[in-house]
Amino acid sequence: MQHRKLIALLALLLTALLLFTACGEEKKEKKSEEPKELSGQIKVVAQTGTAALSVFKNMGDNYQIKTYKKIGDLRTAIKKGKYDAAVVSAGIAAEMYGRTKKGLYEVSPVTLDGIYIVASGYSVTGFRPSWLVNKRVKIVNKNSTADQVCQRVMQDAGSGFSGVRVKYINSYDAAKRAFAEWNAIVVCSEPYAAKLDKISEVNKVYDLSADYVNFGRTQIPTDVLIVSKKMAEERADDIDVMKNEYETALGAGIKSSAKLVFYNKTDRGIQLMREYNKTMGNAMKYYEN
Repeated sequence: MQHRKLIALLALLLTALLLFTACGEEKKEKKSEEPKELSGQIKVVAQTGTAALSVFKNMGDNYQIKTYKKIGDLRTAIKKGKYDAAVVSAGIAAEMYGRTKKGLYEVSPVTLDGIYIVASGYSVTGFRPSWLVNKRVKIVNKNSTADQVCQRVMQDAGSGFSGVRVKYINSYDAAKRAFAEWNAIVVCSEPYAAKLDKISEVNKVYDLSADYVNFGRTQIPTDVLIVSKKMAEERADDIDVMKNEYETALGAGIKSSAKLVFYNKTDRGIQLMREYNKTMGNAMKYYEN
């Protein structure tokens, strides 16, 4: 009798164990399923003319896009949290990371390299960054990736940056107006550089990205996709959908002056951002889900 009770008890325990295991496996399977649709609109902000923004414009009505001509207005929108996702210079992202008390995350680089010295009245060949010393130079956006890279390249080359007479400007229109003056020099990234290059007697005279790759030994994430901390904490599934839709849009053949990239399911984007941030002393956190 006691043997029968023991056998029955063991059978019940075995059945319960099997049911618990099956439920666990079912939960794992459900968890592994990728979300396919957004739960709601995503508010995207960027500076006017940003290369990677053209991708979002091809991703449908679920992305509410707001652009700002002046970088100061974009900074304000990010600081106040008036966004879910943003395309912004890697340098500005690092700045805003501090100003928002770590209130944002990098998701991926969306453009690489494409940082130039653009000038009028100078030869396309033979130009050197050391020539910027004692010259009046306009740089698009203080703390931008172009600003950071230009300073680092000059320091690595032994020229230093303190002797450059810098004036920071905050929009493409301001960069364009600079070339009303002969011998003007502007430091900026794509797609601005390519647009300025089309102005008569204005040329991209030096590729700062190439030098940085040599000195820094990593490619430059010119612009990056960031998300707000709130977006990361409350809508992680939507970030996955956005990444997939962004990658699909890139595959549709969208072109840009800078090389457009988006690393979704590989670790190359994470590695690139970490290497660049380490080189620049940026304390940014990379979004990983």
